[in-house]
Amino acid sequence: MLEGVQRCMLLRVGSAYRTTSTVALQVITGVIPIDLVVEDHRYLHEMGNGQELAIRKAAREKTLNLWQRRWELNEEKGQWTKRLLSDLNHGLGISENAFCVYCGEEDSPEQTMLYCHRWAPYRIASYGELDFQLTAETLVAHMIEDKRQGNTIGNMIRKIIRKEKERRAREN
Repeated sequence: MLEGVQRCMLLRVGSAYRTTSTVALQVITGVIPIDLVVEDHRYLHEMGNGQELAIRKAAREKTLNLWQRRWELNEEKGQWTKRLLSDLNHGLGISENAFCVYCGEEDSPEQTMLYCHRWAPYRIASYGELDFQLTAETLVAHMIEDKRQGNTIGNMIRKIIRKEKERRAREN
């Protein structure tokens, strides 16, 4: 069920055809599979809610390694995407030691989209159209609840991703 909800959000964020596989959408958008996110949060909870940076880093590294291993073993769906992006870390610029260059927090899609001060103008513009603020807990629900809301949120995410990719390209 969670994968279905995540898939709906990924289709909008990735502006993909509905025939695109979920595993390919996850890789293309750089969104960790929801079951691995749940496992990551379970691990953090067991370790005392992951308040310490070292615990959060270890959890993220474990999650990314599991995702990479799953991607390598996948022989059914997303094979074209797999040919193009066989190494998730290299292809998506994912690093378990990455910190946001703007705010110093651990870099993650959630941090970038919802909290980093650099992207606040994009969020504020979207909030004006949405009349509510996004949270990690409500993001997907708002996207699937209403097509206009989904488009507004998707546009905000695409703008942030484009700008961040441009910044990373300039650095390389």
